[in-house]
Amino acid sequence: MFDVQLKPDRDRSIRRRHPWVLSGAVERVSGEPAPGDWVRVVGAGGAPLGFGHWSPHSQIRVRVLAFGDVAPGDVPRA
Repeated sequence: MFDVQLKPDRDRSIRRRHPWVLSGAVERVSGEPAPGDWVRVVGAGGAPLGFGHWSPHSQIRVRVLAFGDVAPGDVPRA
């Protein structure tokens, strides 16, 4: 999975569970995710904040669908 690291002090909205990561908040991207690929959003210190879909040509670079450090699909089923 690709990581999208945020700039320092640009993780406030994600921590408040806002589902968008805007292009100006992105510090770097590991690898070259294709449009629609799952990415992990991490804070400036590397702490995982959530997971979403990558959109390289939009101002909304990631649409977060799961918050926290557990990737979608990794949740154990009862």
